[in-house]
Amino acid sequence: MEFREVIQTLHQYDIIGAVIIVIATYIFGIIVKLFIRHIAKKLTKKTKTSLDDELLQAMEKPILWGITIIGVFIAMFTVSVLDAYHSKIFVFGKIVGILWGCWAVIRIIKALFNWYKDEISVMTKTEMDDKYMHIFQRVINIAIFAVASMLLLSALGIQITPLIASLGIGGLAIALALKDTLENFFSGFYMISDRAVEIGDYVEIEAPAGTVKGHIEDIGWRTSKLKTLTNNYVIVPNSQFANATVINYQAPKPEMSLVIPVGVSYDSDLDLVEKVTLEVIEQTHKNVDGGVKDAKPIIRFKEFADSSINLIAIIRIKDPAKQGFVRHEFIKMLKKRYDKEGIDIPFPIRTVHMHNK
Repeated sequence: MEFREVIQTLHQYDIIGAVIIVIATYIFGIIVKLFIRHIAKKLTKKTKTSLDDELLQAMEKPILWGITIIGVFIAMFTVSVLDAYHSKIFVFGKIVGILWGCWAVIRIIKALFNWYKDEISVMTKTEMDDKYMHIFQRVINIAIFAVASMLLLSALGIQITPLIASLGIGGLAIALALKDTLENFFSGFYMISDRAVEIGDYVEIEAPAGTVKGHIEDIGWRTSKLKTLTNNYVIVPNSQFANATVINYQAPKPEMSLVIPVGVSYDSDLDLVEKVTLEVIEQTHKNVDGGVKDAKPIIRFKEFADSSINLIAIIRIKDPAKQGFVRHEFIKMLKKRYDKEGIDIPFPIRTVHMHNK
């Protein structure tokens, strides 16, 4: 056998061995994948959280192809005809490894967000975090792609230090240009994470245009929408909302006390006034939509005013949004009972004494 034939035979054996290595590592990868799917998942199902299940499912394919890629590069280094290209194969391996790592990390991040959506956000009973988690996931993915791109450029021998410096200057310019937008975005994210308010809450805020009351309809990435009792939207930038003094009428629970001032004449029998007013408050609690049926009626005499003795009637209501209707019904019923009992609600009176010399 001639020397050339010997070399060709050795090369053939190299190629056959390389193919066997690739096939063997692929089969090993399938075995690992089957182990994850059928054995490891049975173990993770015994845990109280679904996080481990999500992570295992996310890493099935990356593990299979990661093992196969390792086998391919091991096989390439065993083929003697490729000895002169080892440095280029090594660079190509770094590129493939970076791409594989980027793919695996993105799948892990997706699994983490799926776990949060299915297991954590369900407990919050709000759609706000779901909306922001989707945006946050995109931001993280973009950051991963950016890091992977830098690593790829570095693997190709391209100097990335000047590029990072220029990107830093450009990013600073963009951040300054989008200062208000970014401030509103992170303010909205802060409100959601703080959980001081949630969609559906009835709140009162001190906005630049004045005091605003309404139900929170939406907290977006830039603005929040409050729906007033007049069925109009008030649009408030998130940064102003986050920095404002907010009264949340539905936290810790939606029940509240409605305080209504009343004035009676100085000629009134205050015991009778107290008895009648308490009866009307109790009637309001039981019969008016929005009243708390088993609440205790309360009145307090407050002051001797210019033309009347003033008192306050305290009514418990179920929902802040019902306070207008409850006040409306209470005033009607109270006026009717006062008229029946002869209790006078006086007009403002001022007595003037003229002094004659």
